Amino acid sequence: MIIGERQVLGQVRNAFSVSAAEGYSKGPLSRLFHQALRVGRRVHRETEISKHSRSISQAAVELARGISGDLSISRILVIGA
Repeated sequence: MIIGERQVLGQVRNAFSVSAAEGYSKGPLSRLFHQALRVGRRVHRETEISKHSRSISQAAVELARGISGDLSISRILVIGA
């Protein structure tokens, strides 16, 4: 949902770990996971894709701050997932 969100790379890493532990990531699938993780790290390192918000919650706080100003004196209700 957020371009460059690092949690996605962590989820891929976790999926690979679980699938490897269960014996499902062998051969081509293992190489695919490794390549996906290498590319994800490289993209974050060599581009500005994660320059802005790194998570949905951080983006929401930045948006609220832009609307309400100082959040320490604000009351905000968050509705949604």
